[in-house]
Amino acid sequence: MSPDFALPRWITERSADRPTYAPDLAEVAEALGFVLLGWQRLVADVALEHDGGRLAFRDVVVTLPRQAGKSTLLLALVIWRMIASPGSRIAFAAQHRMAARAKLLDDWWPAISASPFGEMFKPVRATGGEQPRCSNGSLLRVMSADE
Repeated sequence: MSPDFALPRWITERSADRPTYAPDLAEVAEALGFVLLGWQRLVADVALEHDGGRLAFRDVVVTLPRQAGKSTLLLALVIWRMIASPGSRIAFAAQHRMAARAKLLDDWWPAISASPFGEMFKPVRATGGEQPRCSNGSLLRVMSADE
């Protein structure tokens, strides 16, 4: 059966020897109101391989055109990581801090607050100090790429 997406030109092959957290990420995505696209699941399968706890890859690079679903994959990844790793500190950056702020407050926050995770998160909306906080101590910091 062929995939419902174009296969990437370059990709790290999925290891048969390592489990992946991709199914957990897919559950978070569904709780946020979307199903991972085929390419998103392929990326998650490889990127979230682990050795029984620690992730196998420190860096993951995904290159796609605009409006292809990178931000929705990132939203699910951020929420999964914040919940799965109490006390996490995650930085989210865009070309400008205000663009990152707009993505967080206008696009991501409505999905988070409407999800089953909504009660776990508290938004801090102060300009310059936007930091969604999870009840387990994790937080997301908004930055600009030039900071």
